[in-house]
Amino acid sequence: MKKLMFGAALAGTLTTAAFADLPTAAQVQKNMGMGYNIGNSMEVPNDPTGWGNPYPTQALLDSIKAAGFNTVRIPCAWDSHTRNGAITETWLDSVKTVVDYALRNELYVVLNIHHEGEGGWFQTKMATTKNTTVDNKMKTYWTQIANKFKNYDEHLLFAGANEPGEGQQGLTWTSQHAQVLMGYYQTFIDAVRATGGNNATRTLIIQGLQTDIDKSVEFAPTSIFPKDNVTGRLMFEVHFYGPYQYVLMTSSQNWGCPNGDILVQYYYGDYQKPSDPKHNAGYNCWANSIDKDQASIGFPNAQFAKMKSNYVDKGYPVIIGEFGSLYRSPELSGSDLELHRKGRIQWHKDVVTAAKNYGLTPIVWDMGNEGASYDNMAYIRRQTNKFGGPMGKVVEPEIINAMRGVYGLGTYVNKGVTHTERLIPGSTPIGNSSSSSTPAVSSSSSKPVVSSSSVQQPASSSSVNPWQPQSSSSVVNPWQPQSSSSTIIPQPVVSSSSVEIDHPPCDALIPECGYTPPTCDALIPECGYSLESLCAMGITEYCMPTTPDPWAIANAPAAIKANLIRQGNLLVAQGNRASIQLFDLNGNLIRKVSATSNQATLNLAGLDKGMYIAKSAGQTLKVNVK
Repeated sequence: MKKLMFGAALAGTLTTAAFADLPTAAQVQKNMGMGYNIGNSMEVPNDPTGWGNPYPTQALLDSIKAAGFNTVRIPCAWDSHTRNGAITETWLDSVKTVVDYALRNELYVVLNIHHEGEGGWFQTKMATTKNTTVDNKMKTYWTQIANKFKNYDEHLLFAGANEPGEGQQGLTWTSQHAQVLMGYYQTFIDAVRATGGNNATRTLIIQGLQTDIDKSVEFAPTSIFPKDNVTGRLMFEVHFYGPYQYVLMTSSQNWGCPNGDILVQYYYGDYQKPSDPKHNAGYNCWANSIDKDQASIGFPNAQFAKMKSNYVDKGYPVIIGEFGSLYRSPELSGSDLELHRKGRIQWHKDVVTAAKNYGLTPIVWDMGNEGASYDNMAYIRRQTNKFGGPMGKVVEPEIINAMRGVYGLGTYVNKGVTHTERLIPGSTPIGNSSSSSTPAVSSSSSKPVVSSSSVQQPASSSSVNPWQPQSSSSVVNPWQPQSSSSTIIPQPVVSSSSVEIDHPPCDALIPECGYTPPTCDALIPECGYSLESLCAMGITEYCMPTTPDPWAIANAPAAIKANLIRQGNLLVAQGNRASIQLFDLNGNLIRKVSATSNQATLNLAGLDKGMYIAKSAGQTLKVNVK
């Protein structure tokens, strides 16, 4: 079946092009290799930096590719980025930026609808009858997402959901629940196919019940799968976190075992601790013995064999959309931590080996926040400001090399930038350092030359989501490096003896770039607050002068925090005008205290997690409540 459609040419003109059907799901899956999740980022409600990770950058996606991954999964929130039921174009553009970063590396991209907050609008709504509101959202959101990416080639795959039913209290799966879930997936498939273009034959992915292997096999046979109007373009997704006591459990549990509590398991495979059997993977509390299959490749092999016989062999390729294992520090130290570390390397190798044995695509879960005291699954560095750079450094090289070895990729060596200037349908390619997008630097000044006509101002709608960079036909998306010669974004100055910058222009809102973009987003770089939202809060200190000098205000945030500080769960302001006001990111006043002397104190207890803005007189402070 041939499609006739419009494609964006490199010069920006529209040309008529004939698009053949995209490859089948099985053909796509053969090239996906092993994958990496950009976790705890784009799926965070409202603010992709709200859980401590910076916004994904081209450098990160380059490093993902260089580490040997050929697929990237982008968990993504949508419902929290809507206005009157429609996803904002700003957010669609921001997601597109990250997708484009990946496609420049020829990575396969799995873009999904993830949970939002405590289960979100879909994940905890599993029932025996279809919820019309949920179904309408499924149709509306996927229609918009699909239209945004309809010209993209087979490297982009859509995944309808995340872990349906996970976190839903009191849920006991039945065949009727599974039928209703498949009805939602039918809505997803129909919505995407209806948008035409390459979406007519794009590979789509549906998820198992809680993405649990055994629940899926029991209640979701392929005979109840939704129908597709094209053949061979569906995949199936499950996740693998097992054994649970080893990979995820963080405290002892009393599950009725007569031999005492079930303990967290630290030691796996060939690296178990004979003197401490209850902390070994596979320990069976009831039998007071070790189940060796639970502590070796036998377990993932057995689980993934079920995927092959029940789905792959029946025409539905399978991805392991998430897998990973916690690093148990500081719980362990010394020789115990070393034993755990070696076993953890073996666990990752076993999972990837088993997946490859049965023709599945394993996609490791990276939650970022590397260096956290516990619950850490971080493989590639994102927290450059907090833990020291560089962005994209592999922080688990032994695990990466163990997984690479399964695919015959050899030892990891970071060779630097790997992306190419690949034309992405519907996009303007981002230039190399030699392109016209490189800012001009005056010989008499250390600052980039920025023409006043190139400065882009934020949108003016009063309902704009303030964390988001603004995007319309007249407003540049600050997350997206610009390549047009008429719009110049400043970068840190590089002396003639310095190494050439790899990613000019530097991604506009990344703090480590050491500059602020030529808009009022200069304000608080990590979050990209719009001029409008700050002005609505009466915060004018950040706003640019008539003749903007983005470098001159780069240090403004540090300069204005002298009298307003955070002390644990308290905000303390000192001075004659010591009243404190606390705003959310929509400019709404959340709390305030009036000065009774030369000091005011505001308690943050009881606030929802997220980012806030505190103001006292002329002082402003960004507050992250965790």
